[in-house]
Amino acid sequence: MTMAKRRAAERLARKVNVPHAPYVPWLQGTRRRKDLPPPARQARRRNSSSSDCPFCSLIYCQSTHITIGQYALNLIPLEDDLLSLEIDSSFKDIYFDRDSTAIYYVAKALMEIQRMHGLIPRILGKGDCAKSLADLLLRMRRELAVDDTAASLPISQKIDSLIILDRSVDYATPLLTQLTYEGLLDEFGKKKAFVDLDANMTGLNSSTLQPNTGPADGAASAGGLSTAAAAVPAKKRKVQLNNSDRLFSEIRDLNFAVVGSILNRVARRINTDYEARHQAKTVGQIREFVGKLGDLQAEHTSLRIHTAVAEGIMATTVGENFNRALEIQQSTCPEKAVVVLTLLFH
Repeated sequence: MTMAKRRAAERLARKVNVPHAPYVPWLQGTRRRKDLPPPARQARRRNSSSSDCPFCSLIYCQSTHITIGQYALNLIPLEDDLLSLEIDSSFKDIYFDRDSTAIYYVAKALMEIQRMHGLIPRILGKGDCAKSLADLLLRMRRELAVDDTAASLPISQKIDSLIILDRSVDYATPLLTQLTYEGLLDEFGKKKAFVDLDANMTGLNSSTLQPNTGPADGAASAGGLSTAAAAVPAKKRKVQLNNSDRLFSEIRDLNFAVVGSILNRVARRINTDYEARHQAKTVGQIREFVGKLGDLQAEHTSLRIHTAVAEGIMATTVGENFNRALEIQQSTCPEKAVVVLTLLFH
């Protein structure tokens, strides 16, 4: 902007009572006269040679400052004992594109943990990328000590060891089918502690999955998907699955074959707890039941969700293709666990 235009803009700003801020960018635009604020319309009338002009030019200042910075998100807590960087492309970046940026992000995240809890005294690892990460951590420690001698970190009293496992140690495991309840939830796209389920599977929009009044209803068996629930198309709902759900924390690591019996047992217990309301005679007993009602309803909702999910998983696991693939995997890798342990500790 030329000096003459800038001075003209300053004069116009003073006329319309717009405060001038130095080093603020000036914007020039064309607006309809009726869209201008009253002071600007009045100023334009005084300086316009034609009052019939439908458009007028206005130079005005932009007084809003926007600062764009970088936020290091680092590790995301998915569980009380599980942290993740959630870099989905890290395997491809490291092993195919030869881009080690993900290793740098891991090192930065671990350094942040060490700033909070102290230096980890013992670092163990297996694999080339694990060695690169360990070397990078040691270099960052030295750089921190050189840059700020007063900020030297003490030895951690909470973390005694860091074990780094390179994916190259065991390529096969992610390709095999998991047989735990949580592992089979991958059929529904579990990601970041959430799973996308049909609304009718959660039981919130389906009459077939309403709270049970007896122990032998839907929760008693995990075999066979409800035809009414499967036939009605429904929107997706995000359901959070972590240890805050007591039922999920109990069954998440169990083999799927035993999940049905556990859901049956929980359904019977909840039904018994609901029936206890008929035995409440005194005010104290009624108050005690009402105090438990919130937990019972939350547990009942959780049971309804996991029953529907188990039915959906069962519909997949009884299929011929699933069992054929599982048979091939088990016959191909019968000693996979032994091989992995041998690689790790020898």
